[in-house]
Amino acid sequence: MIRVLIVLVVITHSTAFCQKVYTLKDLFTDTKITWYGIDYTRAEMVGTFTNKDLHDYYRGWNSLILVESEKYNVAGAIQRSAVTFDTASVAQLNASSIPMVRSVPSDSTLDKSDIAAMVAAYQGTQSDGIGLVFIAERYQKAKREANHYVVFFDIATKKVLISQRYTTAPDGIGIRNYWAPSIRTAIKLLASNYKKWKKKYGEAA
Repeated sequence: MIRVLIVLVVITHSTAFCQKVYTLKDLFTDTKITWYGIDYTRAEMVGTFTNKDLHDYYRGWNSLILVESEKYNVAGAIQRSAVTFDTASVAQLNASSIPMVRSVPSDSTLDKSDIAAMVAAYQGTQSDGIGLVFIAERYQKAKREANHYVVFFDIATKKVLISQRYTTAPDGIGIRNYWAPSIRTAIKLLASNYKKWKKKYGEAA
């Protein structure tokens, strides 16, 4: 019995030791990318959101990437033919969150430690590869702007590889459709940044 336990410990440590640690350079190879969704757990919703069930909108905005993938083409933005979807964890976190509805915005912004802590909470079916999540920081009606962080991370270690904050404009009728273009524009900005990052961190590495 003792020998069996020793063998199991050795196997466990060997597997952990051999597991690939993904770096920023891997983002620009054929490494599998997993889409985790749009995280609203720390988002400030400023303006005409009072008495609205924001959890419904969280689900609606997340569904855009799933059901309108040609229009909200995350895979194309990072030069992939497809991405893996593993959105249950972020969906559950969104569903259990208490929306932060404000009449005026706070002075706070998300920092690196906030983003790292949020990523650390993600669970899922994927054990390795690179994860991609959008983290919503603030939707502000009066200024007609939305703030999202685009975050890539190593799934196994939850280490953030790179994050980029985008400020984009909404446009449309109804709450869901009004803010949807801000997500689409963030994806387009990601596509532009990806090309620059690839030249800086991938091809030059």
